[in-house]
Amino acid sequence: MKKCIMMGLIIALASVHLIKSQIPATPIQISGYNGVTPYRSDLNQWSGSWQAPQALYDRGVYQDNPDNWYHSDANEGSTWNNDVSGYGILVVDLNQWKTINTFKVFQMFSDGKITGIRIFRNSDYTGSTAPNSSSSGWVEVTSGLTSVGAGTDNTTYISNPTTISVSDFQTRYIMLYAYNNGSYSYSSYIELKGIKAFYNNSGSYSENYLRSGPSAPLPISLQLFNAAYKNGQVAINWITASETNNNYFTICKSTDAINFVDIGTIAGAGNSNQKLYYSFIDYNAFSGSSYYRLKQTDYDGRFEYSNIVSVNCFDEIIGDIKVYPNPVSDVLSIEVADNKEDINFEIINAMGTVVYNGSLLHKAIINTSYFASGTYVLKIGNSKTYKFKNIIKE
Repeated sequence: MKKCIMMGLIIALASVHLIKSQIPATPIQISGYNGVTPYRSDLNQWSGSWQAPQALYDRGVYQDNPDNWYHSDANEGSTWNNDVSGYGILVVDLNQWKTINTFKVFQMFSDGKITGIRIFRNSDYTGSTAPNSSSSGWVEVTSGLTSVGAGTDNTTYISNPTTISVSDFQTRYIMLYAYNNGSYSYSSYIELKGIKAFYNNSGSYSENYLRSGPSAPLPISLQLFNAAYKNGQVAINWITASETNNNYFTICKSTDAINFVDIGTIAGAGNSNQKLYYSFIDYNAFSGSSYYRLKQTDYDGRFEYSNIVSVNCFDEIIGDIKVYPNPVSDVLSIEVADNKEDINFEIINAMGTVVYNGSLLHKAIINTSYFASGTYVLKIGNSKTYKFKNIIKE
């Protein structure tokens, strides 16, 4: 028989996100040492120089390049007005869980006033709103304060960032502490040009996870996205509450939630203000875990990704189990219907001690005359799954 475990498949309206290819990250807090605010701390503004959120806003041909950062103004970046040896704080929401192991930190090339950085993740936060720097659950991913080089000014872009490699981790929220040790002139300022985060697999960099930009309306409102396994197939369903300029959907599939392949497309409605229902069948479900996401593409070529959903399907060899008589006195019989191979079992007493173990194909007969009176648990299964039955010894 087949059994399927689905993780995170039905997504409530408030938790369904489309992640823009151009703006996947959102700055949610920017503050300074002892509460000193940075220049232009309004996170809703995105133009002009000395603009704090632009530490995430990389544009043009360099937005996916791990070693270059575009700028239209030499003064652009995050600027904190702090005391000597102070620090600036920047908290960002990646909008969905990501796997990261590499950061590229771009210094303000003009004067190199940052001298170090610390980076934190928050993988335990379960609040209804995004965490800030004082929330619980922050864990440092860097090994203490890491020095940051000044980078190189190339007129319209910066190169030679400081590369920080860390162990693989998953998170939705990132917090940066940018430090100034006062060793440069204008020591009361901390300036960060930009930062990018990647998953680096054998020298190949995946999507830039810390990239933001001006606010823009979502081309679709995704109300639900789920997937379910049945009879060797996975049914993928989604609902949109509205659509604007929506050309088509691409269904993407993965075995590791990192490397995806396209397995089909469904035409969008273009423009709609009513609820629309979509479905797609994957007739070649992977054995074990499979991951799915939607890629929504506009008529102008821009695209977004949905949240990832997971489906895990496996063969379950164990059929119906009969244990009799129960309560038992001297002889206990265990039968398993529709079994295909030998499976192991254990009988465990109330103290957690295994008092009997063995294996069977269809039936086993056990002498229980020496068992003490009380309640026991039968644990029976294979390497993929177990079942349990209570046994009462008279």
